[in-house]
Amino acid sequence: MIGDGNGWPCPCGNTVDPHLLTCPKCKYTLTLDKTLTGLVAEAPSPPMDEWVRQARTQRKPQPRSAAGGTSSGPWLITILLTAIGFIATYVVSATHPLPPGWVSYTIIAITSIISLVTLNNPRLLNRYVNSSQLIRSNHDYYRLLSSGALHANVLHLILNMYTLYSFGPVVESGLGQIFPASVSSTIYLSLYLSAIVASNIPSYLRHRNNRTPFSSLGASGAICAVIGATVLMNPRATVLLMGVLPMPAFVFFLGFLIISRMLSLKANASGNRSVVDHSAHITGALYGFVVMAALAYSAHIDPFASFLHPHS
Repeated sequence: MIGDGNGWPCPCGNTVDPHLLTCPKCKYTLTLDKTLTGLVAEAPSPPMDEWVRQARTQRKPQPRSAAGGTSSGPWLITILLTAIGFIATYVVSATHPLPPGWVSYTIIAITSIISLVTLNNPRLLNRYVNSSQLIRSNHDYYRLLSSGALHANVLHLILNMYTLYSFGPVVESGLGQIFPASVSSTIYLSLYLSAIVASNIPSYLRHRNNRTPFSSLGASGAICAVIGATVLMNPRATVLLMGVLPMPAFVFFLGFLIISRMLSLKANASGNRSVVDHSAHITGALYGFVVMAALAYSAHIDPFASFLHPHS
């Protein structure tokens, strides 16, 4: 989950106030694609305060449909695509026997297409990126979900989609052993999409009243939820850290949570937010773990039995 930093240096060498989009010295304009896809020295911080002020001023004289970020269009598109996804998943899983993993592969394909399109379209990125200030001022809560289909750059997209490719089919297979095929795929999709929203909520609550702008995007929170669900299903499975160091899955999971928490505290203590939203990773991982445990108990399965009594 990629977020912003504080302030932005202009290529001319001038330090520009974070509330401004244009350098007063050389008139260099900072656009959203440079801000969120940058992760580069010339534009590390999105000045969301100005976008918030523009949205507020546009809301009064213009109808909502013509006010950019306040339009009902993003709401309708987000809800429509989500509804189509659920209906299609249920119909396909109920009528066609497909191997585990097909929902994950479909998510990878759709997310990749959307991410690549928005990388070259700052206007679309601005409409759907997660922004605590814009959500609070315009009530654009759809951003908590739509931002999960966006990525900062190609590398960010590849890393997230590869991780989903590695862990997603495992969770789908596990759910398929607990629930009928007609609903297990829909449950998996529900887990993934709800995890995007759940992982974004802590950052929204923490930054919504701050003057310092905060924005984020990426599917990392949902993917961490998939990892959390995988660890619950097979806590003693061997995980290769960085593809080299083998360790039990539950050790990897605990280490991931501890390190993410330490990095989050370090960023908060220094006063400079990391470009990585560690709280979204932590929330997502715990969410996936807890939801998977609840699903197992709902089917009268003790998810911890194999861990506590591996040879029984």
